[in-house]
Amino acid sequence: MSVPGAIALIAMPWPLYERPSIQLGALKAYVNRRAPDLQVEIFHHYVAVGACLGIELYQQIAAGGLETEFAYAALLYPERREALADGWRRRHPAGKKISLPEIASRLAQAYKDLLERVDWQRFALVGFSHCTWQLTASIYALRQLKSRYPDLLVVLGGSGCGGEMGASLLQTFPEIDYIVRGEGEAALLELAQALISGSAPRQFHNPNILCSGQPESAADGAPTRLAENQIADLDSLPLPDYRPYFQEIAEHLGPAPFLATLPVEGSRGCWWQSATGQGCKFCNLNLQWQGYRSKSPGRLIHEIDALSSTYGCLDFALMDNVLPRRGVPEFCQGLAHLHQDLRIFVELRAGLPADQWLQLSRAGVRQVQIGIEALSASLLKKMGKGTTVMDNVWALKCCAEAGIAVHANLIYDFPGASAEEISETLQVLPFLISYPPLTPVRFFLGIGSPLYRQAAAARLTLTGNHADYNIIWPKSQFPHLKLVKQGYRVKSKALRPSWRPVLRALKAGERHYQAVASAYPGKAQLSWREGGDFILIKRLKPRPPHENFRLKGRSREIYLFCQRPRALNKIQQQFPSFSQERLLTFLNGLVNQRLMFRTGSIYLSLALREEHYAAMDG
Repeated sequence: MSVPGAIALIAMPWPLYERPSIQLGALKAYVNRRAPDLQVEIFHHYVAVGACLGIELYQQIAAGGLETEFAYAALLYPERREALADGWRRRHPAGKKISLPEIASRLAQAYKDLLERVDWQRFALVGFSHCTWQLTASIYALRQLKSRYPDLLVVLGGSGCGGEMGASLLQTFPEIDYIVRGEGEAALLELAQALISGSAPRQFHNPNILCSGQPESAADGAPTRLAENQIADLDSLPLPDYRPYFQEIAEHLGPAPFLATLPVEGSRGCWWQSATGQGCKFCNLNLQWQGYRSKSPGRLIHEIDALSSTYGCLDFALMDNVLPRRGVPEFCQGLAHLHQDLRIFVELRAGLPADQWLQLSRAGVRQVQIGIEALSASLLKKMGKGTTVMDNVWALKCCAEAGIAVHANLIYDFPGASAEEISETLQVLPFLISYPPLTPVRFFLGIGSPLYRQAAAARLTLTGNHADYNIIWPKSQFPHLKLVKQGYRVKSKALRPSWRPVLRALKAGERHYQAVASAYPGKAQLSWREGGDFILIKRLKPRPPHENFRLKGRSREIYLFCQRPRALNKIQQQFPSFSQERLLTFLNGLVNQRLMFRTGSIYLSLALREEHYAAMDG
């Protein structure tokens, strides 16, 4: 029999090991503030699993993509274990290091240990966080829990429960009693208080709560109703409670085995999606949010300062889908005034003003993910990115100048991409060879994304869940589930030109960049040095001789003037003594040497100042 006032929240593998769960930390803090007598216990089970497997192996498994789900699928469906083991061995990065049966055996024992050391009958409700690669783990865990405690009520929430996915999970897995398909704080509080009071309603005020056996018509998911039940003022939220994570780390690994990275949240939703009505056409990251809300810069600075002081951490990751566009200078200035050696990760869009990159660097931003996605003007437009090729190239340059490590993807196989757009991509790539290489990522059709909703207009035929899931889910369950990755057919082969030349070019560029970086660590691969009335430009190669260029007088001035993107007419205004023909000859000569990049009539010098780069690297 449940003891009033107690609920449990569990994060199963495979989150990043060095980070506490912001989902669990935020939920615990909110519920404890609103209902101080309601006990919330948190279990970062992935901490115990990491201790069992070893942190290095855990991280390798967690980075494996969809195949990461194979590990718990082998426990969920023993009859599929042979096919899963074969797929694991061939497709997962850890497949050659450890067999799937051995992994599954260790996972089963680790969860059995958790079940046996906790008195689960104390809880009126147990919640599971379902985000990236946590579905099979969470279903396995709640099934095991239900097999021992059939009357224990279970709720599943998180980004993997947004949109159509949440209702499909409720229909497919009878062990799930409730789904929270949107924002979790208010929904969990209402659900927990109702159950602890002794009632078990089948319908709630908050439409984000779905109940097992609830008629589909009762699950009103109208955006207006969902938005009305969101927290309007994010500044009012309490600090996430990360104490249980550090207690579990100490319990399983001993004191301070590594430096943790603390997640913080500056916004919910995407301002670009809110501004345009749909955002990037491939994106489905905001299914659990309605609209866009952000914290004030002052509040976010306070949270980072308070969390740093409480837990003795200097590494942070902003979990926002995109950095808020307003308040960046205030945010950066406030962080700089903390006088702490912070290391911060953020995700952002290309197109920031030049001064904001340096501001971010001085504030402690050391790593970013930029939404590059494409290097063709028309393809960026098809994707709904709202950025230009020049924005993307300039963003890569600004990061290098500011000493910010950058990760950026190039999406290939995007439906509707033309041979001309692939050709344009190939023309741009050689100009980026001196910057950190882009990562090729194959397009997948995300459920709920604008392209998914507009499939007919995009000449796509939807085919249900992607075939990659076939190895995981039995046929009896597969048709009822709505999973993140959806299958489709293109109605014309002409709409699927080959991206192989782009993939080869990216691979060659990566090999070149890594070879130079290995030979000359910490050096800008394309740099310039000031000489007063001349500059020297050097392009490093894996082995000497390197390429050297000297620009004197007006040539030097023009190159330095184009350290940021400049339109041809602005360059002409700045240097009126140059005829247009002479100016174009000079500029295009630099473009041909890949010392400058051009789109249309806009030019950008690509070399980084060597002295500045060395100072940032140091």
